[in-house]
Amino acid sequence: MDGEDIVKWGKILAHDGDYKMYRSYTYRGVEYNVYDSVYTFSAGSKETDIGKIMMITETKKVREVKISWFFRPRDICNFLREYKPCWNELFLACGAGKGLSSFVPLEAIIGKCNVICTSKDRRVPLQSKSDIEKADYFFSHAFDVGTRKLLRNLPDTIDCIKVERLLNPLIDEPKPKANVERPRVVIPGSRAEDAERRYSSDQLRTANVKLNEKESDVKEEAFRMLEQPVPENRALKRRKISEADSVYNLKTKE
Repeated sequence: MDGEDIVKWGKILAHDGDYKMYRSYTYRGVEYNVYDSVYTFSAGSKETDIGKIMMITETKKVREVKISWFFRPRDICNFLREYKPCWNELFLACGAGKGLSSFVPLEAIIGKCNVICTSKDRRVPLQSKSDIEKADYFFSHAFDVGTRKLLRNLPDTIDCIKVERLLNPLIDEPKPKANVERPRVVIPGSRAEDAERRYSSDQLRTANVKLNEKESDVKEEAFRMLEQPVPENRALKRRKISEADSVYNLKTKE
C-alpha cells in the first residue's frame, strides 16, 4: 500500500467491538472532519457529487463515511417551478427518503468543497462579502426528498442532526471557563459561623468553599457525551453500498 493511502484517524467518538466512529481522519495529506463539505466520485459517474460528512466509521473490513447530500439545480429541475437558481447554487437535502444521505467508501471522497449558507435564517452565521466570493458554492434553500418540495425555511434537523451543527463549524468549540469567585456559604450555628466572627473581613474573602471536584468532572463528561453525534441506527454500519444510494438515482420525473 502506498504511504499516501494510509489513513490517520482522529479522535474516537464511539467504540463497539470492531466498530469505531471518529471525529476526523487524514487521507492523502488532507484532514477531513465531521460536517465538512466534500466532493465524492463513483465509477461510472460523469461528475462529482457534493455533500457534508455526517459520520466517519471503521470496521475490520470496511472504512465508510456517511454523507448528507446537496443537489445541483439540474438534479431537481422538475421541482424548481418558477425558482431561478444561480450556476453555483446548491440545495441541501432534507426530509426522509432516497437521496437524503448515503454511506460511501472513504476512498470515494476526493477533496474538500467550500459551501456556505446565505439563508436569512437567524441560526445561520453572518457571512462576509469576502466569504461569499471565496466560496465554491452556496445554498439558501433545502429540498425535501420525501415531499419533493423546495423549502425556503431550513428544517430543524438534517438526517437527525440539528441544522445548527451543519451551518456553524464553531459550535463544537469549548467555551472558556469564567474565573468567577464562588460565594462563601455560612450555616447559622455552625463552626463556620464562629470562625466568621474570629477572622477579619480580608481573611474571609480568601476563604472559598471548595466544590466536589469529582462531581464537576462527571458533569463535564456528561455534557461532552451529549455533544457527540451518535448513529441513529446501529444497523447502518453494516449496510452495503449500492448504486441506489447515488444522488443521481433520485428520479426527477413522477
